[in-house]
Amino acid sequence: MSSRHWRLLILSGLGGLGVLVAMIAVFLTLTSIGHDEWTAVDAKVLRTEIKSYRSGGPPEWALFVNLSYTAAGKRYDDSVLRVYSHEEWDATKAEQRKWPPGRIFAIYHHPDRHSETSLARDGGREATAVVVALFTPLAIFFCTLIVIVVRRRSRRRV
Repeated sequence: MSSRHWRLLILSGLGGLGVLVAMIAVFLTLTSIGHDEWTAVDAKVLRTEIKSYRSGGPPEWALFVNLSYTAAGKRYDDSVLRVYSHEEWDATKAEQRKWPPGRIFAIYHHPDRHSETSLARDGGREATAVVVALFTPLAIFFCTLIVIVVRRRSRRRV
C-alpha cells in the first residue's frame, strides 16, 4: 500500500472516531438538559380510543387513553395520552383490552408543568436524544459537503 493510501485510511479512521465522539456528546448533552426525573403519580383510565396516527412514517393505529390524575393538589380530568401504536388494527385492539376503564397505572408529569404527562420516567427525553444522536452523522456529512463545495468554488476564483 502506498503512503497516500495509508494517509487516507488513517484520516478515514479519525473521521469515523470524530463522528462517534460527536454522537456521544450530542446524546449526553440532550439527556442532561432539564429535570432528571419527572414526578410519578397514579392515573385512572376513563376511556380509550383507537385512531389512525402518523408520525412521519407509514400510518399506524394508535391507542389513546383519556385519564385523570392529581398533581400538586390539583386534579386533572380527561387528559389524553398515547400509550400504544402499531401498524395492525388487531394488535392495537388487543392492547386496548389491557386498558379497561378504571385501571390504575403510573404516569409521570413534568415537575413544573403538571399537565405534561408521559409513560417514560424522563418524559421521553432519552428517546429523543437517541434519535437526534443517530442523525448527527447526517448533519456532519452535509456540513462537510458544504465546506468542500465552498472551498472548491473559492479556489476556482483565485
